[in-house]
Amino acid sequence: MRPDADDLGRLVGLVDDGTVRVEVDDVYDLEDLADAFARSREGHVHGKLAIRVSED
Repeated sequence: MRPDADDLGRLVGLVDDGTVRVEVDDVYDLEDLADAFARSREGHVHGKLAIRVSED
């Protein structure tokens, strides 16, 4: 598989129109990355764990 801007654009469109749904279980700040990793290792996550990076 190779990165492809056209494919990524189509995927974004599918997410935007609701055809593909991304389930986010929780969002962690970057400084809490260790907590997010520990949570992922527990095996009880239903969806993705997202890491928020501040844009200073």
